[in-house]
Amino acid sequence: MTVLIPEPDLTDVYGRILHKITSRDLSAGDRLTETSLADELNVSRTPVREALRRLSAEGYVDLSKNKGATVATFDEDLDQLFELRILLEGFTAGLASQAATVDEVRNLKEIQSRFESAIEEQGDDVRLRVSRINIEFHNAILTAAKNKRLENFVSSLTSASLLRSTFELYSLDQLRRSASQHQQLIDAIEHRDRSLAEMAMRVHISGAKYLFNRDLIA
Repeated sequence: MTVLIPEPDLTDVYGRILHKITSRDLSAGDRLTETSLADELNVSRTPVREALRRLSAEGYVDLSKNKGATVATFDEDLDQLFELRILLEGFTAGLASQAATVDEVRNLKEIQSRFESAIEEQGDDVRLRVSRINIEFHNAILTAAKNKRLENFVSSLTSASLLRSTFELYSLDQLRRSASQHQQLIDAIEHRDRSLAEMAMRVHISGAKYLFNRDLIA
């Protein structure tokens, strides 16, 4: 069961607007008018209106009768989401270290290989490609934990926070550090080291939290 929502299709209106928000091309409080977005994206106002409603439901956009649509301010919300992710995904990694099968560990290694290759290949879309593989990696750990109730809890958190984490803030060195943390997670899970697996996941997510907080304050 996959519970993390994958990166949006950047060819559709919803995905393109969401990418502008998560990449910080649009800032908290910026107005989002249907007409200007429709002109910019070369579409009619109808898909823009539908995209803004969906983004509002997901917490990315604030809709008001007086102000119209604006990019949501989610500093505090993000901080709380990351704190919960640190706790719950750390616990998830610990469970995975006890329950993962040989095939599931092999799958994690295969995902890790693609993650590292994407980083070294670089290119203009490297952060988007790495972000998608990162979501696949976290999905695989959730599956290996074999706890359906926990999957649902983590899903309610990561559906927003991981989509926001598109790696737009990461330098090449930070992407490589993330890959190193993934490898430490795999090693801990393969060797059934629950304490190390929990700690490695918490450090991994704490690093993303730090980058978001630094960027939001700057």
